[in-house]
Amino acid sequence: ILMSIILPSFAGIAKPSGGGGGGAFSNSLSLSCDGTNDFLQIASTTTLTSSSGFTASFWIKYDVFEAVDVIGSDTDNHSLRVTPLATTTYSYIDGTGGNNFTNLLTVLNTTDWFHFVFVDDSSNITTYLNGVSKGTMTSRGDVKVKEIAKQMLYGTYLDGLIDEVAIWNTNLT
Repeated sequence: ILMSIILPSFAGIAKPSGGGGGGAFSNSLSLSCDGTNDFLQIASTTTLTSSSGFTASFWIKYDVFEAVDVIGSDTDNHSLRVTPLATTTYSYIDGTGGNNFTNLLTVLNTTDWFHFVFVDDSSNITTYLNGVSKGTMTSRGDVKVKEIAKQMLYGTYLDGLIDEVAIWNTNLT
């Protein structure tokens, strides 16, 4: 594992109630963001290199839907983003070679936790939601990791909870 975000206020190993993907968690140790100015800043930027592949995984629970770079940079828009809307959800890659997105054809809610995994196999990025492949988009170059739960381009922040952020410098299958 290249990076795992575990902090004292962000350290619970939570299991979804009722089994399976999604659902309510029974802990209060997830990183809580108020949608105004809360995010994690990592001491030094790590680059996820598309040519060698990478995997990023996280659990998220929205209080309010907003376009937020779940994993991104503080100086440019090279990021992985989830954008939940009232009628569908999009996942985005903004890499050094441009951007791309895929429609996950899924409506999220503000009552359940959702597990997202982005797997870059050097040519495509597949987005998994609760263990199910929901779409594939063409890789668009490297992604820089410096901030978690902040959308750099529009200045929006996560309003909700995020937990168990993990990043590997290889594509997991």
